[in-house]
Amino acid sequence: MIQLGRRQELVVKIVNQRGAILTEEGKGGTQVFLPKEELKEGTKSGYKIEVYVYKGSDNEYLGTVKETKASVGEIKRLRVNAVTNIGAFLDISLPRDVLLPKAETVGKLVEGQWIMAYLYVDKTGRLAATMKIKPYLKNDPKFKRNDWVDGVIYSSHPQYGYFVIADGGYDSLIPRREVRRLYEIGEEVKLRVERVLPDGKLVLSPQERTDKQMPQDAKRLLSLIIKAGGRLEVGDKSSPIVIMNLTKMSKGSFKRAAGNLYKAGEIYVGDNFLALKKKR
Repeated sequence: MIQLGRRQELVVKIVNQRGAILTEEGKGGTQVFLPKEELKEGTKSGYKIEVYVYKGSDNEYLGTVKETKASVGEIKRLRVNAVTNIGAFLDISLPRDVLLPKAETVGKLVEGQWIMAYLYVDKTGRLAATMKIKPYLKNDPKFKRNDWVDGVIYSSHPQYGYFVIADGGYDSLIPRREVRRLYEIGEEVKLRVERVLPDGKLVLSPQERTDKQMPQDAKRLLSLIIKAGGRLEVGDKSSPIVIMNLTKMSKGSFKRAAGNLYKAGEIYVGDNFLALKKKR
């Protein structure tokens, strides 16, 4: 059976001046047209060719030997080529962009933006995409704590943090407490596995594990105190929001870094301030 939006090996049935007609081996039925410019010289009837199948403007089946950016059933990072009243059009390296219907859009999109989308075949038999990808994410991770993974930001929530697709398909989250900066939807990130939850979801962090991260945080915190003239208006009793705004650290990371500097005799730690013990 011919599969839209996938690569498959088909057989050359006819070669003419326009190109070639391809079918499944030993079968009639659906025919796929491959343009002449994509045929290798000397191609004849009976030859096998691997092509990606899609539909053209007249609903005809077309094939291409060129590499494409997404196949049906895959979640991919794709570029928004245009935004219209009916939805957005995404680039998957076909002559025609794929429609992301307005009902399948999450948030406001702009031309040139990168997003994560799942490719499927709609009710009309055409390729389409959706940003509502959560049902298609995996929850059987192969990772363990402190592994590093490549991910893409696909959504955000002011209370929970940033939602991430890790290693091409695993549902993950950067909790709000671990967020050090603003991320853009579609941004590629490298993150550390902090926890693997019982349901298979991953909790991620942009920070090194505590024993490696703490000396870096302490060094950065000392630098901030020095730049502030020897006194920084944030301390043990400061709110997590104040700490994050001033230091870009969670309260836990901040307290570990401040404690490290205090034990080293570098600073005084007050309820709402940190101060150098020695002038620099």
